[in-house]
Amino acid sequence: DVDTPKVPKSRRKVIAPELVAGFLDVLGRSKYEIPITLAITMGLRRGEILGLRWSDVDLDGGKISVSQTLVEPESGELVFKAPKSDESRRTISMPASTVARLRTHKAAQRAIMLEMGQDYRRDLDLVCAQVDGNAVRPSRLTTAYRGLAALHGLGGVGLHDLRHTHATMLLEAGVDLKVVSARLGHSTITLTADTYAHVTEKLDRDATSKIDGYFTRGGKTTK
Repeated sequence: DVDTPKVPKSRRKVIAPELVAGFLDVLGRSKYEIPITLAITMGLRRGEILGLRWSDVDLDGGKISVSQTLVEPESGELVFKAPKSDESRRTISMPASTVARLRTHKAAQRAIMLEMGQDYRRDLDLVCAQVDGNAVRPSRLTTAYRGLAALHGLGGVGLHDLRHTHATMLLEAGVDLKVVSARLGHSTITLTADTYAHVTEKLDRDATSKIDGYFTRGGKTTK
């Protein structure tokens, strides 16, 4: 008969929209440019990024299909698994800038393949791979990102927060909540609404402010 205490929800830190383009620009000098770009511009989870194969990428159509994820168990041996839910298995469109970065990356990766020959792990077909084609350890990506973020004044924003940055930018741009939920691979739209309640509350206030103009003389809001 005891009511369980409610755990307060913590707000995720995100990169301010005006800083995103600048951060993406400096990533061009990092070997982790592509995984971090995919986190910001696509909202993919870490395991989804590192499990992404070129066969899942349609550069001409500008789409990515999430069909496997890379998991790092406590045993330390990396494992490729299917997405955890039907909603996580999804196909989402890419911004033109992301397509351009992937084209450049693919060309550079092919050059390395030719140079290394049979020493390159072609069978894995990974978009984000080590120099020899093997998978990147998820914990290694997190560590590398932390260094890059700190270097550019974003030390308080974690790797997973880039996914939240993506969702926040979409919502503030007026993208429908259902579309955002589908892009993120959430199990329900309720999960998306709860996660970004602070964003939707702000948008609701903005909507109220705008519509107020219809109820005032001359269609202008009062101050």
